[in-house]
Amino acid sequence: LLDALLPMYKQLLKDLHAIGVTEVQIHEPCLVNDDATLLPLFRKTYPFICTAGGPAINMVSYFEDIGGDNYKWLTSVDEISTISLDFTRGDNMDLIEKYGFPATKTLGVGIIDARNVWKVDPSVAEPIIKKL
Repeated sequence: LLDALLPMYKQLLKDLHAIGVTEVQIHEPCLVNDDATLLPLFRKTYPFICTAGGPAINMVSYFEDIGGDNYKWLTSVDEISTISLDFTRGDNMDLIEKYGFPATKTLGVGIIDARNVWKVDPSVAEPIIKKL
């Protein structure tokens, strides 16, 4: 199934770029799964569909940290310009501290807990912002 879908996604991104779309946000919640069988699929998929000259890609993951292997892979993909991570749960801050964050990419910071967007605790959010 993946092999059949990849050319369609690649064409969609190409078509979006052709009509002037400059950035596409891709939500990939599977990045939070600690499943070693998924990483080869990510490695196959995103460099193929996100080609140079297309729209900038903002890869978004949420509800948990993405784990060391996925983090190292994600930060190494040249075709992804922005990485948006959840800082309300998991250890994404620890991953950044351990592995660094590429100066060539933009970090999107999720500090509002999507499980309860109506209740933001500034005493929790502010230290995250200051640390980053």
